[in-house]
Parts: sequence; C-alpha cells; structure tokens
Amino acid sequence: MKTVKVKEIQTSPVIWLSEREMLSAAVDIIMSKRIHNIVIENSDQSLSVLSVTDILNSVAQKAWTQTPISALPKKILKLIDGEKSTIVASMAMEESDEIFGVIDSDGVLTGVVSYQDITDATELSADELSSISLNAIVLRNSASTALHTAMLHEVLHDLNTSPTACLIVLKEGKPCGIITQRDIIRFLNTGKSLNASLEACMTAPLFSVTGDISVTMALHLMQKHHYRRIIVLDERGLLAGVVPQKAIVRILYNYTAKQKWDSYARLNEVLAKEVALRTQELQKHQAELEAQVKQRTKELVEANAQLAKAKQEADDANKAKSIFLANMSHEIRTPMNAVLGFLELLSQTALDTEQIHYAAKTHSAANSLLGLLTDILDVSKIEAGKFKIHAVPFKPQEVFSHSLGLFELEAQKKAILLSYEVDQNVPEYLLGDPERIQQIIINLISNAFKFTESGSIHIALCMHEIKANRCSVEFAITDTGMGIAKEKQHDLFDSFTQVDTSSTRKQGGSGLGLAICKHLVEAMGGSIEVESDAGEGSTFSFTLNLEIPEDRVWQVQHHHKQVAFKHLSALLVEDDDDNREVASKYLMQMGIVVDEATNGKEALEKIRLAPYDIVLMDIHMPVMNGFSCARAIREEGFTALPIIALSACATVEEHHNSIAAGMNVHLTKPFKPKDLQQILVHYFPHKVVEFPKNESEIAPCWVYELQPIPGIELDASLCNYWINKEFFLVKFEHFTHALVEASQRLHGLLQHNNFSQSSQLLHKLKGSTELYGARTLTACIQALENNLFEVDDALLGKLVDAFDAAVFEITNVQLNLR
Repeated sequence: MKTVKVKEIQTSPVIWLSEREMLSAAVDIIMSKRIHNIVIENSDQSLSVLSVTDILNSVAQKAWTQTPISALPKKILKLIDGEKSTIVASMAMEESDEIFGVIDSDGVLTGVVSYQDITDATELSADELSSISLNAIVLRNSASTALHTAMLHEVLHDLNTSPTACLIVLKEGKPCGIITQRDIIRFLNTGKSLNASLEACMTAPLFSVTGDISVTMALHLMQKHHYRRIIVLDERGLLAGVVPQKAIVRILYNYTAKQKWDSYARLNEVLAKEVALRTQELQKHQAELEAQVKQRTKELVEANAQLAKAKQEADDANKAKSIFLANMSHEIRTPMNAVLGFLELLSQTALDTEQIHYAAKTHSAANSLLGLLTDILDVSKIEAGKFKIHAVPFKPQEVFSHSLGLFELEAQKKAILLSYEVDQNVPEYLLGDPERIQQIIINLISNAFKFTESGSIHIALCMHEIKANRCSVEFAITDTGMGIAKEKQHDLFDSFTQVDTSSTRKQGGSGLGLAICKHLVEAMGGSIEVESDAGEGSTFSFTLNLEIPEDRVWQVQHHHKQVAFKHLSALLVEDDDDNREVASKYLMQMGIVVDEATNGKEALEKIRLAPYDIVLMDIHMPVMNGFSCARAIREEGFTALPIIALSACATVEEHHNSIAAGMNVHLTKPFKPKDLQQILVHYFPHKVVEFPKNESEIAPCWVYELQPIPGIELDASLCNYWINKEFFLVKFEHFTHALVEASQRLHGLLQHNNFSQSSQLLHKLKGSTELYGARTLTACIQALENNLFEVDDALLGKLVDAFDAAVFEITNVQLNLR
C-alpha cells in the first residue's frame, strides 16, 4: 500500500470566519465557494470548525439570518502535521465525522482534511486503480432513500448521518431526484420553510450506470454531461448506491497530484528562465526592429498582394476540384447502377452454390463502392456551396430512436450492449433538418460499431439549455472500442483522414464520413467534437442550437385536429396484396388519390404518363425491384418527385441502399399511419386540411377482444396498422393458407439447392409475418436468410425444422377467431 502524506489531500484554501459573524455569512461562503468546512476563530484565539452538517443540525430551531456563529455548539479543530501519513491520521481520528486542520513545518494552518478524505486516500493502492470497480466505492458512499411525499424536516437526520450527505428520492419505487445538504441550504436561504416536500428542492436529472463500469469511464461520463453524482445499479437493475464525482476524482488525484505538481514546478522554473532570456533579447533588438519596420511594411504590402493572388488561385482550384468530383461521381454512378442491375438479374438465374456466393460478395462490394461515390458527391456539393439545409419541424426523439433501430441486428451479431438515454426536458418538436441530423447520427454510430469489437455503445440525447423559443441539444455516442490517440485527433474531421493509415489496418473506409458530419453540423450552426484516448473508447458528440416551432399543424394533429390532404395524388408500388390493400386504404382515408402498381417496371411506365405528387415504393419486387426503379426515375429527370422506400428490412445497409438509389425516406414495414402522415405533412404542408377531432369516435384497441392465437403476439401494434378487427381476421385467414403454400414451395426449392429463389421467397414471407405479429416465425425466417448460403447442411436442417414448427403452430390450430 502506498503511503500518502496528509498535506497532499488537504482541502485548500482555508476559509476563515470570526465567531462574532452571523451564521448567514457562513452559508453564503459555503454556497459560493462550494466547500463543506469553514475554520472559526474564537474570541479566546482557539480554533473550531463549522460544517454543512453543523448548519443543518441547528437550522430547525434557529433562523441563520439572526443567529451568530458563537451560538452553535463548538467542534474543536484538532491539528495535525501535514508531513504525517494518512494512516497515522486515520488512527488519530475518533469519530467518522471528525475534521483535522493541517499545519506546515512553520505551524501555519494550510487546509483541512476529513475522515472521508483520509479513508479514500489510504484504502487503495496505485496498482489497484486499473481494476477498481464502482461497487467498491458504492460500499463506502451508499445513500439513504426517501419517498417524494416526505417533508424536508423529516429527512434532516438521514442527511446529516449519511456518509455522502445525500438522499435518493423515490417516486413509485423509482429514483426521481437527489437531495443533498447543499440543496436544502440553498432552498432555505430563499426564505422557504422546512415543511416543504422533497420535490421542491431535489436535484435532477438522474444519471445511472451499472456497477461494473470502470472508474475512469464513470468520471468521463460525469464530466461530459455535467453530473455531480451517478446512481449505481446492481446486476438486477436495483439501486445499489450513489457515487459522488469528488470520490472518484479524489481516488485518482491522490496518486497523480504530487507527480504533476513536481512537473509543474520544473516547468515554472524553465518558463521563468525563458522569460528572462527573452526579455534581454527583446531589449537588445528593440532598436533594430524600429529600423526594420519600414522595410517590413513594404514587404508586407507585396506579400499581401501575392497572398490575395494565391488565394484566388486556390479558390479557383478548389472550385475546379469540386466540379471534377461531382462530374466524376455522376459519371461513375451510371455504370455502377448498371453493374448492380445486372447482378440483381444474375442472382435470379439458375446458379450453383459457389456462383451464388461469388455473386453475393460482388453485390456487396458494388454497394460499398456506390456508398463511397455518394460520400464523394456530398463532399463536392458541400465544397461547391450547393449543399442545402432545410428547416422543418420534426420529433428529435423519433429521429434518435429510428437511428438506433437500424443497428439492433448488428448489435446482436457482435454481442455489443447497445443502450441509450433521452433527456425528458428535450422538447417534443424542434425546427431543423431531420434527414441531415439522422445522417450524422447513423454515421457516428456506424463508426462506433466499426471500431468496437466487444463491450458497449451508449447513445445520449441531452438538453443543455432553453431560452425563449430556442434550445441547445447534444447528441453523444460513447463506445468502449479501440479509442483514438490524442496526437491523431486534430485532423480527424479532415477529408480522406483515417485513424490508422498503415497498410495492415483492420478497418477500411474512405475517411469522408466524419468530414461530412463536421460540414453538416457546422452548416446547421452547431459544433462537433471527440473525446478519446488510445485503448479507452471514444465519445463523439455534436451540439445544435435549434428553434422550437409554435402553432404548427404537426403539433396539433395528434391533440385537437385531424389531418387530411386535398389535391394530392400518390403511386403505391407494392407486389404483396395485403400490404398494398392496407396502405391504399390508409392513403384514401387521408383524402389522397391512389394509383397502384405491382412492380418497378409497371411503376416507371405509369410515372412517364401521369404527374404523381409522391411515390411509395416497395424494395423487393419481381421484374424490377425498388432500387432499380428509383434509379431509373432519377435518371429520366424526375429529380423533384419524392420517393418513400417501403421495406421489411430495418438494417443500416438497407437504409443506406435506399438513399443511395435516390429515395428520400426509408420507412420500415409494418409502418404506423401517423409516421406516413407526418412524412406527407413534411413534403406537402400547403395541401393539408385540418378539421376537429371527434374524441368520442376513438375506439379502444380491438386486439384485446380476440382470444389467444398460437404463434401470434396480440398487442397494440396490430391496432396501429390494421384498420379494424374484421379486416384483420379476413386477411389473417388468407395469410394462413398462403403460409402453407409458401412452406411447401420453400421445401421444393431447397431440395433442388435453389438458394437464390429461396432467399427471395423468405424475404417476401418475412414482410407478411411481421404484419400479423408472428414474431417467432419472423425470427426463424431471419435465421434462415442469414445462414442460407453457408455450407452447413446440419445447421440448415435445424433452422428448417424450427421454421416448420413455427408454421405448424400457426396453421394447424383451429380457432373461432370471430
């Protein structure tokens, strides 16, 4: 165990007061200096100490504005030599609340230390810091709890006897805030009464972590999000205790402070000598400088002229580069689209297992290259000043949660814990560009997954401040990955920059993602930054100052008014009969004129003949899929026509592929009608028609009227999608018959090793199973899709058996559903 001297952990500076001062003066000092102890000089020249606990012990009987410090019970300040070790000091302390005054070799009082200071400094050694768990700190910093209905005077005893002088306030069994001694003093200092409830002065919001997080990561999170305490949960998710920031800081500080002080002292000596030397040189050259001013002025004029010329040449070169990048990316995208199209056609032909494997790899590489071209095009638009930011109302929490949903499957594959928190103070609606904000979030989360092999990724949406009709919000993505060395962070957001430039680096990439994020954030008036160190994970965060919209149709549509559309036409492109019928009914209920197509080729022909306002496009269809159709639409000049991608796949790759193909929005099936409605309001606000909502016509969710159906999860999501119970039951009966036929066809395809058509059948079937809440069957289909092309007959056989069992559960039980 390492020996620490008392003077190394003393609280400094010493704050003095005379006992003739009023207690209110001590309160003001404690609140303004943020200290816990004040040294009192008594009339007999002896010393005593006054703490926050002492003030609270007397506050119930006396008003501090009229009470002198001399009226409080005195706690004599014992003195100790600062050269003594903390072990000697702890043995000399008789009570856990005792405080020592620290004196130097001349007998001068230089600071104070408490029992907790000494305990924290002597319990741990430097070798243990790398493996310390927060659970160890929780045991020494546990906190009491109190119900939110309790009064302040009822918790004074617990506050004054708690090791951390802290209470956790519980509401319906869950923590809702923290009460500290300083909170009560601040509350009472405003003239309010001890008879107030705990909710009146508790500290909020709360921030919680699990007990196995490292000390350094906990300190990083606290400093990053400005939390003074962290609530710690055990492995069951129950409250284990509270860790104050100062407890962590003190533990780390005790073993590094002396070394830092020594280095600072040496640095000061070097700086002093350097300053003296420079002063002499300045005096010596002062006369020479005056003589050279005229000559330098002339040179500066000439240099400025040359600089202006060079700047103009650089601007011209940069403009030419941007034009070149834009033209080349467009030129390369054309043959790339053809490559992707022919690969899609190739996958639909009869191929053996090896050829299917090569075709799939080629398709994946072509998609990656197309994504790179899209990034280059974005960079060229930014540098050419053609990248526009649109300000529209949006729900930040929906943008946040939708971005996370794209990574759930990847998190499961890599066994990475994906967690998030949303500040409840963030407004429901903000005014900004949700597509660009989501692009930034997806890029940063994707980077976190790329460089995190194991551990966790945490995403937070926090409120910084709110003023009038504007607020500042922060998005932060923290991972436990490889981290970034400090010396490599200064150019991290430059174009074509990568953390590891060696030829053996594991992770690829163009180095454009972070540069685009930086440009987008700055274009929206925000800032982006990174905090990281090699081997300790990274935190990328960006802050935006956004306007809060008022009196908008999208704010009232869910509360006071219904929304419909006038003179709006839509083309619905969907090959699945159920999906097409449901989506068409919802669109017509919103007053939209709907035309239908069953594949991309048919849709393209209709678009050439009729002026549609918007297109809803399924991705996976026969003849021509949604990607190919969207590219063809854009190439034929329909660049302003909004296209909404409809897909049962919610992966990041599917989302990127939709945007890369020229679609505006990616909507995952089964979608909620209100999500589709918000997209339409966004693109066509001038065609919105409002009318009062009749609350009496809102029927309860009909799904709870059904008896249990084996293999089907009956929850409110079915009510959100299906129009009514009767419509659902009719379609469900058709679904069970189609499910039997699809199962028989799948077995026939697998017997002939036709994996390409098997994959297409499974993907189409998955879209239907999700509509009816067949979650177990959906999971079996997903597992088959993921392992269909793997050369493992035993595994494939087990997955097929699980698929058959799920199908049998749904289709072979006769129920009186109506």
